[in-house]
Amino acid sequence: MTESGYDDRAIDQAILQSHRTKNSVTSACAIDYVIHRQIVTQLIRKSAETTSAPVESRTLMLLGAGNCLDVDLRLLGQMFTEIHLVDLDENAVNAAADRHPQLKDKLRIHAPVDIAWPLCDAAMVHEKPDSQDTASTKKLAWLQQLQETDAVQSLPRCDVVVSLCLFSQLVDSLSQILGQRHEGKDGITRTSIADPQALELAVQALRKGHLSRMKTLCHSAGQILFVTDVVSSSTLPELSTTQQSELPNVLKQAFAKGNFFTGCHPDRTSSDFAEIVCNGDRTRMQITAPWIWMMGSRHFACYALTGNMPE
Repeated sequence: MTESGYDDRAIDQAILQSHRTKNSVTSACAIDYVIHRQIVTQLIRKSAETTSAPVESRTLMLLGAGNCLDVDLRLLGQMFTEIHLVDLDENAVNAAADRHPQLKDKLRIHAPVDIAWPLCDAAMVHEKPDSQDTASTKKLAWLQQLQETDAVQSLPRCDVVVSLCLFSQLVDSLSQILGQRHEGKDGITRTSIADPQALELAVQALRKGHLSRMKTLCHSAGQILFVTDVVSSSTLPELSTTQQSELPNVLKQAFAKGNFFTGCHPDRTSSDFAEIVCNGDRTRMQITAPWIWMMGSRHFACYALTGNMPE
């Protein structure tokens, strides 16, 4: 069931611990996830039915699987012969697998895996260039590496590849690397960025790299599903009381004010998704209606992009 042995790259322990802490905190939130889990599982079902892979041999990859609370593994086990769980936190995915012993012959665990390598690579995170020229050269090389697909060559290809609200977490890790974190009076930890332009370039590289790697991991004629959260009630308090029918308009107003998670604006992600996943053919791509995901006292607005790979 466990297929670790990803490679010998050392993952930065501070970033790893950050992910472990988040997963530990949310591990008890299964009930909160009910609606979110139903929506995501149904999107995966539709993707499975759309792919040309035979029913008896369909395979699924979940990137950012974590506690697997975003999906109903039991139902997915009825749709796929293999389910690959990929995450930085091996403790969370192993615990999720242990909760589903009936799926032990179907689950394949790949952890710890830095799906955005070299984002969480310890040597890269703590490297201190000895000059400005060296720093610029290394920054360009790092941005290029974030977009390369070699980092996922050891993972298998699947018929349906899903990113489970992972991208916003990758951006958060990126912000940790490029900025300084501090806790505000409201108890919310925020990151201050000294060079916003550097962050913007890195986010663009990270997003394109993530989508390119998803494409590399998907069989031809397969399906790619990119699920992301885009804003939370921490900066948009009305999400806690917003009805589903009101959500599109609430988000439109929030986006107009620049209130959304860095790199997750639907216009930007859909543009890159169409270009990279669908080879520029927007007819192969769909964007879902947004929905609200409750997690404890916080509420998140989410949406998804789906696309079918060219044969």
